[in-house]
Amino acid sequence: MLFRSGAPRRPRLAASLGAGFAVAIFTASLLASVAVANDLALAGKPAGSSQFGPTDPKALPPTCDTAITAGGSARLALTLTGSIDGRSMGGARVRGARDGLDFSWTSEVATVSELGLGGAALVATQGWLREPGGSWDRVPGLAVENESLDLAVLSQALDTQARAAAEEIGIDYVDGARARHCRVAIDGDTFRRTFPQVRWLAGNADLHRWRGELDYWIFTDDQLGQADAWIEGEGFTLEPGAIHGRLEASLTATERGSSITIVPPAP
Repeated sequence: MLFRSGAPRRPRLAASLGAGFAVAIFTASLLASVAVANDLALAGKPAGSSQFGPTDPKALPPTCDTAITAGGSARLALTLTGSIDGRSMGGARVRGARDGLDFSWTSEVATVSELGLGGAALVATQGWLREPGGSWDRVPGLAVENESLDLAVLSQALDTQARAAAEEIGIDYVDGARARHCRVAIDGDTFRRTFPQVRWLAGNADLHRWRGELDYWIFTDDQLGQADAWIEGEGFTLEPGAIHGRLEASLTATERGSSITIVPPAP
């Protein structure tokens, strides 16, 4: 488009802006079309690999009520958070691994009541436990058996009876791996047994009237790879005068079946 040197400045400016806007719209539309085309081209194609499990897009994960396992080994991560009347109580971040029944993990804890490093481990029949602000203590294996993260989710929240009434949400892709997304209702006691590390947030508070849900993902290797849970209830059980409380947990179990060696955290 050509502009005469004697043309009024305002119309020229408006025309220039209009042309620029049109070019921007055309470019954005073109990029969006390319992105959609790429997504369509990749749909249904397996990813090269995934830390969450098999990536064959034709394989179907088992149904929500089918027998599932945790796999022979796994890299584990757990995040815990809480709130009272919308105010954060802080949280904890757990990282570790499991080989068979043996496991070891450490945590960073920063809540309204606890601050420091925590941990738990089990090797054969020997256990170790570390609470925030303390050091590693040798304990009987039974004392830390339920600190096993993914195994605890399966045994305490996802036994056969609980999954008989599971709700199927659908099929998801998690980091390229196909998984069936399922959901079960849970109460506060189940949440505490499943995630005993909630003691760093709730202490010994009575949670039996609290209610919530646990979402879990079963991958095509018939194994649990992810679980997210929440419960809500009376805030005064956590803090005098509070009205509403909420606790959340998010677990991932990746690299299942890989070669993992559990090393005792202390002599």
